Amino acid sequence: MLHELVHIWVDKSGISDNSTENKIEKYCNDVASQILVEDKEIDTLNSEIKSFDGNAFRAIQSFAAKFNVSGSMLAYRLFKRSHISQDAWASLSKEFKDLWIKEKEKDKNKSKTSSGNYYATQKHRAGSALIKIIKRSLYEGVLTETKAGKALGVQSGNVAELVDL
Repeated sequence: MLHELVHIWVDKSGISDNSTENKIEKYCNDVASQILVEDKEIDTLNSEIKSFDGNAFRAIQSFAAKFNVSGSMLAYRLFKRSHISQDAWASLSKEFKDLWIKEKEKDKNKSKTSSGNYYATQKHRAGSALIKIIKRSLYEGVLTETKAGKALGVQSGNVAELVDL
């Protein structure tokens, strides 16, 4: 969001792929990253890498979670502040990209296997007030399951389970 706000501030879009636009994109990324994580925090991160036995990836990952920012962005900032080499930055960026792809695939597979709960969804859609009224009306014999099903948008055979009768 900050990146897009910088586009507004400089009154330049960043859609095309010419070199001027790449400079604008880089500038927007740099400004947004400076707002999210100050230089002194990047210097602190560099010190923390040593406490992770030199495992920069793990240190950056931990730091990124704490600040809720991209690990790749932190690696870039470490490079820009000359804490790591360009090769180290490229390697870390690849690791973070691979991790991101792996997480996306995992989320994709998780959403395919999770089918949810029909009754919980229907209860949420109907709302607790309507469910209570229909349950009371069914209990008192004022309403039939067929009419309750129409009111709730479900088949009459599903009404008892939906209203917990």
